[in-house]
Amino acid sequence: MKVELRGAMGLVVCAAVLGAAGAAAGETKTHKEAGVTIWVPDTWKSTSKADVLTIMDVKEEVAVTFVVLPADSMKVALAKLDEELAKFVTDIDTKGAKPKEKKINGMDGVLLDAVGKVGGKPVDIGVMILKTPTGKALFVLGIIEHDKLAEHSAMLKEVFNSLKPLK
Repeated sequence: MKVELRGAMGLVVCAAVLGAAGAAAGETKTHKEAGVTIWVPDTWKSTSKADVLTIMDVKEEVAVTFVVLPADSMKVALAKLDEELAKFVTDIDTKGAKPKEKKINGMDGVLLDAVGKVGGKPVDIGVMILKTPTGKALFVLGIIEHDKLAEHSAMLKEVFNSLKPLK
């Protein structure tokens, strides 16, 4: 099953579809607007357009988008998040979870997990907003087919945790 995300996410941010391969090799991409680097497994494709970086694999089971938001604070970015997600994800439910503060390689961040539907199909959602070295907010959105979560969760964590400030 494919979660067709590109058209819907294109209204909000350039979507990325990435997937399964679990190789340690890969490529480090630079997101200049955010002032960070991101590790991309070597079996995934990537594209960038303006301040958006997308990565994808051929299975199209998981999507991750990295986009800079012109926000002064995490609160502004979080408020914007609800508005943007509602444009392409329906039935969003955090199941009572609250955003968690976390440092990722020295950058302050907020993480939230939820579930929802894209095109009527159940998905798991991981959202991270980081305050970047450029003083902007980097919005990272991961969406995965619900029944593929166990297969891809370790790789998603590796990609999310690979975010590092430019040196």
